[in-house]
Amino acid sequence: MGTQLVRYRAWPRVGRAVQLLLAIAVLSATLSSLVQFWLAAAVWSAVAVLLVLSVLANCATAMATFLAAMTVTQTREERTIS
Repeated sequence: MGTQLVRYRAWPRVGRAVQLLLAIAVLSATLSSLVQFWLAAAVWSAVAVLLVLSVLANCATAMATFLAAMTVTQTREERTIS
């Protein structure tokens, strides 16, 4: 008999509050640059970059956890079938 395959599609999601904070930081950095307030622009840019890096790290952790769970599930099923 053939093997039954199951496909999973998983995408990490970023919360609305984080999206709003990122939009505010980018908008503030842009406006600060336009009025040539360089210190504020640098600070808001740093906030935006740190927020993006934090989101990326959290998404990577979530996906790694999901993939680890799928690997454990697959291993259990292989042992059950064998």
